[in-house]
Amino acid sequence: MRILSTVLSVYSFIIFISILFSWIPSRSSGFMKIKFYINQVTNPYLNIFRGIQWLKIGNLDLSPMLALLVLYFGIYVADNMASLVLLSGWDLLFWLVWRIWVIVMGVFLLFSIIMLFRLLMLYVSKNPSSTFLNSLDSFLFPIVSRTLGIFTNRTIPYPWALGIVAVAFLAVRILGRWGMALLLEFLRNLLNS
Repeated sequence: MRILSTVLSVYSFIIFISILFSWIPSRSSGFMKIKFYINQVTNPYLNIFRGIQWLKIGNLDLSPMLALLVLYFGIYVADNMASLVLLSGWDLLFWLVWRIWVIVMGVFLLFSIIMLFRLLMLYVSKNPSSTFLNSLDSFLFPIVSRTLGIFTNRTIPYPWALGIVAVAFLAVRILGRWGMALLLEFLRNLLNS
């Protein structure tokens, strides 16, 4: 079980590197060769999750997060089995709920960072109509407008809207993570008593 856990840990690290490499635009032949070999190792597993439609938000594909979650679950079970710890169904459920919640809160953080980056670019960019910024706006605008639509139907200038939603997402991330930790601890104590 320790060997399985180690293999799964190494593979999850390679998948993480693959995800990072997919965000780096480079034409370097050395980089492209490394990226090709890493993709040869990771794509068969990641392709299992890529077809799931509800994991796509605009151009953003969250399927690698689910793939990593499955690997981390395998690591958790293998580590506990190697330590001869018997896991209850509640232990597995709490672990799974916590990890899913951490991923959801991570998505809120990622969106907040992207929105704050775009807000900064609105004020410092010399070329406000670049292709990259336009595609970023086409990704962010529906998220920002739907989020603000929950609270108001007034029209708010785009820079203000970006800032408000970014701060709201950061607040949800901080309070949500804290609240879920308290809830799971309360339920664990309730089940143990």
